[in-house]
Amino acid sequence: MKISIVIPARNEEDNIETMLRLLFSNFSEQILEVIIVNDCSKDGTKKILNSLKKKWVNWLKICPH
Repeated sequence: MKISIVIPARNEEDNIETMLRLLFSNFSEQILEVIIVNDCSKDGTKKILNSLKKKWVNWLKICPH
């Protein structure tokens, strides 16, 4: 069984990577998935999330809104 955390994000390029690193450092891949709902960010949030998705392919899901 996995724990799913859904996080809405809008214009969070300064915070999103640090927040995800903290989450992933405290849980194992087998029990956690994080779903980020990117709410039409106008900054670099989408680019950062797409880059992080490559690194955390089994942990991170991105949903555009």
